[in-house]
Amino acid sequence: MDLQCSLPESVSQSLFRQIGSDSRILYALKGDLSPERRTEAINALATFGAYGYGRQAAKSILEAIKGYSVSSHDNDSPTGQLKQAALSAFGQAFGDLTATIPKDDALPVVLEALKSDSPNQRLFAVSVLPSVSDNEEETAKLLSGMLDDRSAEVRIIGANHIVSVAPATPGLSDVIREFLLSKDPNHAMSGSYMVVGLLRHLGRGGPLQTAAFQVLQELGPAAVPALEQMAKPVASPPTTSFWMFGPTQQELRLQARETLDALPPAAKRKKPDEVK
Repeated sequence: MDLQCSLPESVSQSLFRQIGSDSRILYALKGDLSPERRTEAINALATFGAYGYGRQAAKSILEAIKGYSVSSHDNDSPTGQLKQAALSAFGQAFGDLTATIPKDDALPVVLEALKSDSPNQRLFAVSVLPSVSDNEEETAKLLSGMLDDRSAEVRIIGANHIVSVAPATPGLSDVIREFLLSKDPNHAMSGSYMVVGLLRHLGRGGPLQTAAFQVLQELGPAAVPALEQMAKPVASPPTTSFWMFGPTQQELRLQARETLDALPPAAKRKKPDEVK
């Protein structure tokens, strides 16, 4: 397949000077273990995808990301830049947005990756699904099916998005409780982020507020430590604190305190690990 022929001359000449040909792009993804070269190849594929080869480009990038977890990355490291390039190709903006694979081409590939045996591919698919799907209701439904995934990272990313758009999803409180009570500090922090997401719905009225408060009630004692931490007045909190969200921090503290006051006294007296 001659990818060069369908690209604008200025684009094709630039890319082919950098990469050489489509066969060399695929070699960079499969044979060259250098993250810098793989990042170049992913950027090239994203451009090819934007000019008529979206499905092929999406599949190749999904295959390349198999060896990398996008649950976290250092943007300044070569590996972090590789992950950032892959996410950007599927519409997640990081600074200057590079070429993006059209949603109609990317979505079928992402849906297939949700069923992959590779946890890294499932994690990538869950991460980019909201970016490639315009149907928020269907996206939430698909992500709810990932709440029992074998990978904790997949469950975290899925639950975070559901907290934002569909807190009434059955089983959400069980997933949040799992992470709030986790002995892994990173997982426990993720649970706290989810509580923050629920608090952001309060005070705004409507079904999202009702659903969010219901989840907080279901969490009960499991959410108390996170809520108490968020409700504390802090003179100069560090900017990396999980309860900090810029100008809304005072509102979040108020919502945390009001939620604590609304919990049944018996629930607050229980230890979190007593809750089933």
